[in-house]
Amino acid sequence: MQQLSPQNRVIWVKGLMIECPLYSALPECPLQKYRGMPINEKFHIVDNMSDEEINQVIQYHKQCLGDREHS
Repeated sequence: MQQLSPQNRVIWVKGLMIECPLYSALPECPLQKYRGMPINEKFHIVDNMSDEEINQVIQYHKQCLGDREHS
C-alpha cells in the first residue's frame, strides 16, 4: 500500500470512526466504542490523537482487513 501523508492518515481514521469498512466490526475493534458518538465528538477525538495512536489504529485495521479477506 502506498504511504499516506499525515493528513490522509487522519482522514482515514476519521472514516474508520464512522463505520467499519467491512460493515461489521469485530468486538475487539479499538474504534467500536466510538462509533455511536456524535460525529463532531469522534472527529475531536481523532484530531487530538498522537501520531502513534493514529498509526496504531491504521495498523490494526490493515491487519484486520487482511485477516478477514483471507478467511
